[in-house]
Amino acid sequence: RVLVTKTPPRSPPQRRHRDIILPGPAAQLTIQVGLTQLLANNGPLGYFPGSHLMQTPGYEVVANPPLGSVVLYDSFIDHRGLENHTETDRYAMYYEFETRGIFSGYTDEHFGHAAAAHTRAFRAAIDPE
Repeated sequence: RVLVTKTPPRSPPQRRHRDIILPGPAAQLTIQVGLTQLLANNGPLGYFPGSHLMQTPGYEVVANPPLGSVVLYDSFIDHRGLENHTETDRYAMYYEFETRGIFSGYTDEHFGHAAAAHTRAFRAAIDPE
C-alpha cells in the first residue's frame, strides 16, 4: 500500500498509536519518505523505542532525516504524528508492506465513526480474500 499524507499548518498532534494490533517481524513494515523536509516543528513522526517489545522507555525519538532519506519502522511500534507549528503543509509518502490478512489496528476514534467501515469496504473491493 502506498499513500501520501499532508499535515496542514497548525495541525494538532496525533494520539500515540500502532498501525497494526498484532506483533511480529512479518506483520507490517512501514517506510516513510519525506516529500518536504521533516523538521521538529512541522509534524514529523515521534517513536517510542522498545514499545514493539511491550516495553515503555519513557521517552520519544523524533525522526528528522535529511530530505530524500527513508525511515523504516515496525508498524507495531508506538508512534504519532507531531503537531505542525509552521505556516506550510508537510507532505510524506508511506509504503506499507503487510502480511495478507493482518490489517490496521485503527479504531473509529482515530478517524471518525465511519472510518473503520469505509476501510473494510475499500479493502474488500481491492482484495476480497
